[in-house]
Amino acid sequence: MNGNLYAINAANRALNTLSIDQSQPVDVYDALDRAGVFLTFGELHGVLGVSLPQLGGVMITTRRPSPVQRYTAAHELAH
Repeated sequence: MNGNLYAINAANRALNTLSIDQSQPVDVYDALDRAGVFLTFGELHGVLGVSLPQLGGVMITTRRPSPVQRYTAAHELAH
């Protein structure tokens, strides 16, 4: 299976598991909450976000605009 198709299928499984309505825009912060992942923000330098598996959470930089923060949160949730 090619990488893009694998990623799309994995995302669909995650959205279904979290009971997220895919016919509406996805609230990534709600998705993190449903997954039991805590979210924090900090003034990160050189990265947009980090996964904190040992703490069960993610940290997103405050140094980028809100759309970039949401995209980064979705990316980190995938980890």
